Amino acid sequence: MRLISLALVFFVSGWTLAADVLVVPLSSDGAVQVDGPEGITQQPIEALVALVNAQQWSLARLMADELTDRFEGLPRFDLYLGLLEMAEGKYDQAIFSFERVLIFSPGQHRARLELARAYYLSANYQRARAELEQILASGPPADVRQNIDRLLARIDSAARQADSKFSFGGTLQGGWDANANGGGNADGQLDANLTGQTALDTPSKALASAYVQWILSANHFTPISRSASNRVSVDLSAKDFIAPELADASALTLANSLFSQDGRWRSQVPVSVQWSWLEGQLWQTSLDLNLSHQYRLWGPLWAGVKFGTVVTVASAAGNSSGANDLAGLVFDAQERGRVHTFSTVYLQSMLAGQDDGHLEWQGLANRYQLGWQGPWQLQGSLAVEHQWRYYQADDLFFTLNSVSTELKRRQDQVINLDVQTTWSPTDWLQTRTALSWEWVNSNINAYGSDRLTISQAMSVQF
Repeated sequence: MRLISLALVFFVSGWTLAADVLVVPLSSDGAVQVDGPEGITQQPIEALVALVNAQQWSLARLMADELTDRFEGLPRFDLYLGLLEMAEGKYDQAIFSFERVLIFSPGQHRARLELARAYYLSANYQRARAELEQILASGPPADVRQNIDRLLARIDSAARQADSKFSFGGTLQGGWDANANGGGNADGQLDANLTGQTALDTPSKALASAYVQWILSANHFTPISRSASNRVSVDLSAKDFIAPELADASALTLANSLFSQDGRWRSQVPVSVQWSWLEGQLWQTSLDLNLSHQYRLWGPLWAGVKFGTVVTVASAAGNSSGANDLAGLVFDAQERGRVHTFSTVYLQSMLAGQDDGHLEWQGLANRYQLGWQGPWQLQGSLAVEHQWRYYQADDLFFTLNSVSTELKRRQDQVINLDVQTTWSPTDWLQTRTALSWEWVNSNINAYGSDRLTISQAMSVQF
């Protein structure tokens, strides 16, 4: 196997990109500045050492690939190969590299420290602690002991979090809904229609009412690994309106959410099944399935795709079964305690088993959400969404104008605004204040509506 050539160093130094530094060594032999080909005048292994100490990971990887066949098994090469693998998030490979070092140099504290940290990052906390305790038994220098104490504290914290957790609790919420039935807000004459109506009938108008809602919940959280977890929850809720015209609603929801993050990739798969009742009668069953998969482009910026569907099966006569589907792009970034999320999503709503295109639509939704962490355990969020919906068939009642016989095709513009403030003074108590506003502007004024909801909730969790 040939040594890495100076020409290769000239080539890679021209296009090297700064990689994210995932791991900073617990102890260091000192940083060697490597700015260009002039700095690489050492023996091949020493050139790799210089690149690793300077955290020039792209150059170091190219050089390591050139040198591995010739120098793998030499303790100094394996040590710095392991540090490179740690920076790349390849913890299992790093473990083998550090173990090779310790076979020939069992007293090499640097390698054993890094081996312990590789075990820690692989969620093998028992092996990580055993390696650290072996170093402590040899009476290391004070600075090494401090590093070990810090890592032991992290291991203890991670081990506690790695245990499965079961919790249960409840939420009591009170609020006011300006349009609890989703009615229209047209006060004057309607658009020209074949029924001859000039105003909305009473059941079609918006009904305002105060309400009380309670939720009982149980959760089971299971860490699968250091980078993946699974959560299962069961919620039973009931919502009672003060206005007698509005039906009280109840729901039982079973949900499961799987989250994983491996290096630059992360995925989330939430699934839920819900049974809903209106006035005590089973109304519908729904299945909500989503998948999001993101890649970290640079620093705090993530980009990915999102897919989802909500399938609804009607249980009461007169209601329709159907599906609401979505597919689109999502971007988010986190900086200084704030999380920015933007998504653009294609939407469609379809009915099952019938051709009722004047109730089916396709659309596009753009959403921006900001979440932030404030002082005194306060958290806030702001979300703004715009939807454009285009219906599949001409409306059954409304014509283009008063003298036309051509039916109008419905198009809606929907704007949603949600603001929430959450305060968690303790681990088991949380309060939430929320305001939600929805505005629907349709080219058929009978379908235009406004909805304002204000609520205050208190939750306890044990």
